[in-house]
Amino acid sequence: MRISADILCRDLKGNFNFAVFGDPDNELSLERPLFLRDSAAVKDDQIYITDESMAVRVPEKKTRSILLYIQTNFSAAEKYLGLFDTILVFRDVSLFDVYDAVQNIYTRFDEWDQALQEILIKGGNVQAMLDCSDHVFNNPLILHDNYYKVKSISKQYAETFPRMSFMPQERDADQIDLSEYDVYSMQRAVLFPSTTTGVRSLYVNLFQQNRLQNRILVLEFSRKFCPTDNSLLEHLADRVQALISAGSRETGEELLPGVLKNILSGEYNDPVYIEGRLKKFNWLACHRYVCMKVSAAGGAVWAGIKKIKEIVPGSCVFEHDSAVLVFINLNERGGNIPVGAFLIDNKLKAGISAEFPGTEFINSKRYYKQAEIALDLGSRSTPRSHLYYFDKLAKLHILESCTRELPASLVCAPELLKLRDYDRAHKTELFHTLSVFLQNHLSHTLTAAELAIHRSTLMYRLDRIRDISSLNIEDSDNQWYLLFSFKLLAQEAEREAPSL
Repeated sequence: MRISADILCRDLKGNFNFAVFGDPDNELSLERPLFLRDSAAVKDDQIYITDESMAVRVPEKKTRSILLYIQTNFSAAEKYLGLFDTILVFRDVSLFDVYDAVQNIYTRFDEWDQALQEILIKGGNVQAMLDCSDHVFNNPLILHDNYYKVKSISKQYAETFPRMSFMPQERDADQIDLSEYDVYSMQRAVLFPSTTTGVRSLYVNLFQQNRLQNRILVLEFSRKFCPTDNSLLEHLADRVQALISAGSRETGEELLPGVLKNILSGEYNDPVYIEGRLKKFNWLACHRYVCMKVSAAGGAVWAGIKKIKEIVPGSCVFEHDSAVLVFINLNERGGNIPVGAFLIDNKLKAGISAEFPGTEFINSKRYYKQAEIALDLGSRSTPRSHLYYFDKLAKLHILESCTRELPASLVCAPELLKLRDYDRAHKTELFHTLSVFLQNHLSHTLTAAELAIHRSTLMYRLDRIRDISSLNIEDSDNQWYLLFSFKLLAQEAEREAPSL
């Protein structure tokens, strides 16, 4: 889990004395610390640690990162001012003590987030999430619905809650004055002032199907709010939202096709929740999967759905976009997909995506798109085949994508067109010679042998190519572009060739 500069400063103040230059941000954006060794590799959203003993060049430009600098004199850190969002300058402390202290901060927040994820995966409840968050907020956490009915409160404050000055009351919907709180559609954490409720509170709205259903809030009771409480509450709200949404979807035992349909539609959009749902069917994050789209005229394919499941155990078959969609767990099949004969016998065609890990199910719609592209492109390029793999058609897809809006002649290297025109006018073979030379990785021996010409003839042709086109053939940037241009032009020529 990432932390904020505000968390970093507040937690380190308990152990160290340091000066702060800049305004610590309260967004949870910072990665774990690194030692500043090479200023050229400085990245945004990172914590860097260094001291006077490390001979590091000053970064050339400002970065959205934090620098922790240990020095023995006051002027040593001046060269870094203005180059980092915030700089913390320490004196007479160990660089490694500071590093260990920062790592401990991350460990504490990682353990909190892991506890939230475990509750979500195991189908726990909101009460457990609030209880495990007590030590993060050190203030009462409350979940209430849109009628102000309290549904959960962190256990540590359960006995104190009735005596608090702020008590959310149950009220009818028509009693809620929407103009009083112009915040019912807010997606971020919002502060209620004490003038409204008697005690300040931070809250985040929770929605279901774009309607406000619940609200999670933290009361300023045991300690004053700090800037990062907003971001921390939003992080907690994301987990609570996923848990509540999961609970509302539990209507008996849900089947795997329904889970996969909801992932594709975006109904399930939390990676942790998706992992938990698939785990119930032994579809694990460490497994490998593919998506296959099967197409047929009319509804004939549905007669063979059960057959697909018999042929490919470990598959999940369902209707999607007027076709049959099949997700296959390769770990259960040993990587084998024996559907070729079935497709031929039933006059079907299918496209198969690249393999992806279970952690990528949140992006399964993209792999479905790969299967769709493979089916469409394969059916057009090799219509007599029945099974098409995206991995084998990816290059052709790239070529088609590059000429979708402009013809190859307006995308390829113009120098090649000049060579081609020269060949047509002078009956030479410079265009073909350059293509073979590039395909043979600039080997004079191999190129001369393939063209069946003398080496001196090849050298003469290459000199003519340079004179006519002004190309620097040895430039690697030119080489890939030229090879790609040859492919584009060959594809265009094949497309324009008259059919027999």
